Amino acid sequence: MNSLVKKGLILGLVGFIIGVFVGWAFLYLMGSDRQWTVLSVALQFILSGVLGAVAMGFAVVYEVDSWSVTRCTVTHALITIGSYLTIGLTLGWFHFDSIGTYIMIACYIVGYFMIWLIMYLVSKKQTRELDEQLKQWKRFADVKKKEEE
Repeated sequence: MNSLVKKGLILGLVGFIIGVFVGWAFLYLMGSDRQWTVLSVALQFILSGVLGAVAMGFAVVYEVDSWSVTRCTVTHALITIGSYLTIGLTLGWFHFDSIGTYIMIACYIVGYFMIWLIMYLVSKKQTRELDEQLKQWKRFADVKKKEEE
């Protein structure tokens, strides 16, 4: 099995667990005045888990070396927003014909952008650190080379 697929499955499993907890939070925020059936609660947890699995599992697109960061971001964003809308509508987090849909999409976009920005800044910092280490290594190699001459 391809290592990228394996990593995607492992991340998907972790995402599923996180998604279940997020689903519980949505269930809590939706209020206790609703009449919940065992089936509706189970569906809430399972589909929330699926949403988490999709979001984290498909994050492996960022590791496809031949893809640009833009292509990775757009691909991941489209996959996750598609699943987010489908699952959110199915679970009744919002309704397709309401302003709530637009609010949820806006929240998704803002949240996605914030997560992307954090990841970008972390990646940029790591790149700078690696560049600095490479420069130090090169200086060390140059000094060693001069000593040997």
